[in-house]
Amino acid sequence: MQGLVRFGKYFAFVMLIGLGLQVLVEFDRVMLEEAMMSFDRLSYFVYLSLYPILIGILFAIPHLIRERKNAGKWTYDWVKGVAIGLPALFGATVFLHYYTPLGDYVSVLLRYKEFPIVSGIALGYTAFSSFHKAKGM
Repeated sequence: MQGLVRFGKYFAFVMLIGLGLQVLVEFDRVMLEEAMMSFDRLSYFVYLSLYPILIGILFAIPHLIRERKNAGKWTYDWVKGVAIGLPALFGATVFLHYYTPLGDYVSVLLRYKEFPIVSGIALGYTAFSSFHKAKGM
């Protein structure tokens, strides 16, 4: 019986992620249409930087739910957050760096559309999975 309950929880979580992805993909289409009509791609690039982070946050939700049940005080693993988070932040916002003086240097990375997506998912997941409860505090 407990296996069936676990299955239900995982299935509901997958449906939640699927619904979230569907909303994000539809919003992507709308943002791209508006960027094409207005010739202003900055808002679209902001969206391209943010939506993978949201997906990473969705993936970290089960970790936070499990941690909530543990005893202790909430803490943040700064080493993990900074060591993984800062490079991932740079990668997730590479489209925005195009509008800065770094634009000439990051243009090589703009050829790989998967780079900011993977970096954003890593950033969102790392940012939220770095929260944990420490025992003995």
